[in-house]
Amino acid sequence: NSANFSYANVSISMKECIKHFNLDPKQAAAFTVICSSFMLSFLNDPTITKTKSKSELETASKILLEKGAKSRLIMHLTGSGGSGKSFVLKATKAFCHQFCKAIGQPFDESVFIISATTNTAAAQIQGDTIHSLAGLRSRLTNIMRNGKINWRLAKVLFIDEISMLDIKDFIKLDKYLRHFMAQYNPDAMNFPFGGLHIVLCGDFSQLNPIGRNVIYDRNLNALW
Repeated sequence: NSANFSYANVSISMKECIKHFNLDPKQAAAFTVICSSFMLSFLNDPTITKTKSKSELETASKILLEKGAKSRLIMHLTGSGGSGKSFVLKATKAFCHQFCKAIGQPFDESVFIISATTNTAAAQIQGDTIHSLAGLRSRLTNIMRNGKINWRLAKVLFIDEISMLDIKDFIKLDKYLRHFMAQYNPDAMNFPFGGLHIVLCGDFSQLNPIGRNVIYDRNLNALW
């Protein structure tokens, strides 16, 4: 349970997971940053009852920050086809699942959200399209009432084939996530994507959105 979980052993657990999934050094680096940020979000979540002392929590935060944890991670996980981005996703999901189990917290598709910009890409990673999950084709008021995700539990969002997302949907996603997360934390309105950990996966040298503007155009996208 959470009282018995030791953050001092995190390094050992991570190394075991990295070895099990045979991650190379670059994959392992991304895995470590994402998992550390995921764990830090539980330490920083005021809605979760803490069983450890203040000094123990501070030590745990220090351990995670030294591993590259961010309180609000935004990562671009890139590489050509076959470079192992899916292995990083699988390893990260497995580790985060075990972490939640160890501290007695739920782990499901609302906690660890897997999405892609196309139906085909979403099916390959056992996820859903980001348009469906975030309701990008619906009015904000409608999706707030009838969304698929329990945003109170949300910790990290993966979006695969990010190069296929056009700039209008990218900006709308930021707006929607701020409102989703602000239902439970008003400060979320002040942070990109509501402060949710975001991992953008994909290679911008591959396909771009057909007939639309790319998200990395800094003249059009203040978030980039």
